[in-house]
Amino acid sequence: MPLDPSQFLNMSVEGSNETSFVPVPAGEYLMQIDPENGIDIRTFVNKNGENGAIMNVRWNIVDEKKLPKVQELTGMKQPSARQSVFLDAIFKDGQDGRPEVIGIQNGPGKNINLGRLRETLGQNDPNKKWNPRMLLGKTAKCKVEHKPDTRPGHEKDVFAEVTEITK
Repeated sequence: MPLDPSQFLNMSVEGSNETSFVPVPAGEYLMQIDPENGIDIRTFVNKNGENGAIMNVRWNIVDEKKLPKVQELTGMKQPSARQSVFLDAIFKDGQDGRPEVIGIQNGPGKNINLGRLRETLGQNDPNKKWNPRMLLGKTAKCKVEHKPDTRPGHEKDVFAEVTEITK
């Protein structure tokens, strides 16, 4: 059902909203890259004026034994954790003035973490074409750790970050 902005702006609520969330507990889980919204590419310009890109991978817990407890603890219908993969990318200037990724670099010292992700998921064959959408829906055993939120005023919060994946 689509959101009616007018209805939303006029509704009244009682009580307060939460100001922090409960992250997925640290540990190992069977996880799946979200089949619909599992890949997000973000570009940026760093403090040295250099273009950069990060591929954020959203891993959903599919471990049938652990899922109900994590759902109860976090209040999330689909508990997930993020894996951030910095990309050695090829850029061009985008229409909005921000860098646009048009390819990735290969070779020694380039895209090591992307290569590890692809290798674990059986997608790192040099003789086959590949694109990031091929990651969607793939499963692996993932190690989740907590990383501190470094934004001012959020120092007590932590993020659930996928730090290691295995077959």
